[in-house]
Amino acid sequence: TDKPMYEMLSKGDTLGVFQLESSGMQDLMKKLRPDSFEDIVASNALYRPGPIGSGMLDDFVGRKHGQIPVAYEIEDLKDILQETYGVIVYQEQVQQIAMRLAHYTAGNADLLRRAMGKKKPEEMAKQKVSFVEGALKNGYDREKVEKIFDLMEKFAGYGFNKSHAAAYSLVTCQTAYFKAHYLTEFYAALLSIERENTDKITKYIADAKKHTIEVLAPHINESDTDFTVLSSGQIRFGLGAIKGVGQIAIDSVLAARQEGGVFTDIFDFCARTNTRTVNKRVLEAFVKAGAMDGFKIHRAALIKAIDGALDRGASLQKIRDDNQPSFSDLLDTEDLAFSHRKVEYPDETPWPRLLELKHEKDTTGFYITGHPLDDFKAELQQYTTARIPDCLAYRQNKEVLLGASVASVREIFTKRGDRMAFAVLDDGENQIEAVIFSDVYLESEHLIKGDDPIWIKAQCEIADGGVKLILSKKNNAKILPLRYAFEFLAREVHLHLHAKDWGHGVKEDKLKRLQAYVHSAADKAGAPLFLHFKLDGRTRTSLRMPENIAVKRETVNLIRGIFEGDTLSIEFR
Repeated sequence: TDKPMYEMLSKGDTLGVFQLESSGMQDLMKKLRPDSFEDIVASNALYRPGPIGSGMLDDFVGRKHGQIPVAYEIEDLKDILQETYGVIVYQEQVQQIAMRLAHYTAGNADLLRRAMGKKKPEEMAKQKVSFVEGALKNGYDREKVEKIFDLMEKFAGYGFNKSHAAAYSLVTCQTAYFKAHYLTEFYAALLSIERENTDKITKYIADAKKHTIEVLAPHINESDTDFTVLSSGQIRFGLGAIKGVGQIAIDSVLAARQEGGVFTDIFDFCARTNTRTVNKRVLEAFVKAGAMDGFKIHRAALIKAIDGALDRGASLQKIRDDNQPSFSDLLDTEDLAFSHRKVEYPDETPWPRLLELKHEKDTTGFYITGHPLDDFKAELQQYTTARIPDCLAYRQNKEVLLGASVASVREIFTKRGDRMAFAVLDDGENQIEAVIFSDVYLESEHLIKGDDPIWIKAQCEIADGGVKLILSKKNNAKILPLRYAFEFLAREVHLHLHAKDWGHGVKEDKLKRLQAYVHSAADKAGAPLFLHFKLDGRTRTSLRMPENIAVKRETVNLIRGIFEGDTLSIEFR
């Protein structure tokens, strides 16, 4: 009877809700707009291929909202069919109708249900005679009775066991209630339950983000085994969801932290944990997942420091095992001084940001501290027409240009033996499935299976299973590396320079540097370069340079470097 729960379901906000997670069920909830437990039970019973294909589902929704009139062939059936708006949905309704009209016993009504389910013509013919004769004895009209039997026979083939649907629906409502009222705790529990399932973790974190709930990276001094709710209302990633990290290693970390407080650096960490279980593979997973970022040392240096830290930890472990009854006995020894003396991290070049994010995804299943698209804002602004949330909201088919990272790929063989793929695309805001036909897949497989973000031209199609991107040569689909979007797609380059003192020769040196660069980068296959000078707020001078210029990210960055400190905008057409 909880109103906020039904409001949430009616929006299709059902990810994580038992039985209602699929895109088809989300769509059904939005159409049905349930407001009673009976509606939930019916939706769980009706959302199956048979009822969907026969039109029962649409009929049910139409009747609920008054678009199709609710009528009963015989008024005596109203109390049996009222909760399903006159539609025979459940096997129990078939039994009740037989008992009400033809005075079947409960046992005979169950035999009728079984016969209808098996659809044996001879058995059905016998049952029809028995049903009609029984109803006629009770004073019902033959024509109406025969029509009702035909309806029962038709719907019984699709009928569902109501007691089964009701039991499922109770769990549906329990999970929906928690999501409606305890959203952060709900997601923390959901993520903990599914921590071994990377696809679900990715999907649920994206959904949590839509609800403005932030899931923070794992933290060696704050994370538990499971996902936990912080006092700030954020969720902290669980150590148990990091790939390659077992429960025994996690227990060692948590015990050391509880006994000795927070870890100060990777050397302190290895000195206090059991290096037999918290080994090099585990440490690498912690570092790559970002769990040791709290030490304020970049990840490349942390990785390089692992061997030395483990050696120190192993030495102390041996001392504890061989010579001392407890770690406290080491307090005044040279060994403890050795373990805590000031250490220097290796001098290592930090990883490029995309490599950091790749390692995060490899170890946790998704991007935590950022997204590969973060560095491509100019390309996204200039060469895309939609983000994934836009696509998911479309109500009609549409061609789209978008940028995304590939979250997962599933390759299959067609009946002709060609390879095609189903990919899940992610843009940091949401995810969408892409169906990539063989003609596109064969020429773009390296991009789809690579780590770099891609630019896609595809057809966004709405179907019963939800919104999908269709990539086929028939709809002129195309896949390019997003980092080369300028190079592949720009036809003209326009530089807009805004400065009050251009007329006084102050910027002449910068113009000469630009001229020299354009000459050196001249490219017949490039794009024409236009300069637009805005002098005093009223006067504008536009020049077309005689040379074409190669359009690349390097070009953009170099031109921006020349005019650093000036108001400059670069437009690609």
